[in-house]
Amino acid sequence: MNKTKIIAFTLVLSLMLLGAGYAAWSETATINNSVGTGDLRVEFVDDCDHPRGGASQYVDFELTHGNKVTTVTMGKMYPGALSMYELHIENLGSIPALFNNVDVVFDVSSSELLKDNLKVYGWVMHKRPGQLLPVAFVPVWNVPLRNLEGALETAMSGFNLLPGDYICFDVPDDAAKQQLAEEIPAYDPDADNCLFFYLPECVNDDLELQCAQFDIIIDFKQFNQ
Repeated sequence: MNKTKIIAFTLVLSLMLLGAGYAAWSETATINNSVGTGDLRVEFVDDCDHPRGGASQYVDFELTHGNKVTTVTMGKMYPGALSMYELHIENLGSIPALFNNVDVVFDVSSSELLKDNLKVYGWVMHKRPGQLLPVAFVPVWNVPLRNLEGALETAMSGFNLLPGDYICFDVPDDAAKQQLAEEIPAYDPDADNCLFFYLPECVNDDLELQCAQFDIIIDFKQFNQ
């Protein structure tokens, strides 16, 4: 074999080996990735029939709700009457959810007198499964119905719900129950604990046949925003 043929053969062999090396490198350099996104989902949930409500005898009280909105309707309230509203809002998503705001939107049929005279009492509780004590609990106390939106926003400000955390209206201990019983004669400390709508006994006759209907919309946002 002459010198020219040897050089040519060597060149071809070198190129073949280079190609094999490149192919091997290309295979080992391939990386398979799987990327998913988190789920932000905080909703009213039907846990033990929540949201639910009740009222003193003769009072008309009704709740209707979806995942994001609860509608409360009250009629035939009278001095000393009490209506109760219980709810469970849960972080059903996969990432923490930070409280953003509350909207309380009154129907046009709602009485202005009732908005001023109906008082709201209770505690807003942030609870975590497996944890005996609440993460936070804040009172809503003797608030006119008209100001319920601002009171709830103040109470829930800073609530950061981990996945599985929930918010409910509850009375935290026996001392708080006793305080509530002193303020509201119709309250039964042994009954379910809720957010209470109370018409004081000192109101005048102008409130006869007045009614109120409103939506409660509670909004959350991503925890790092």
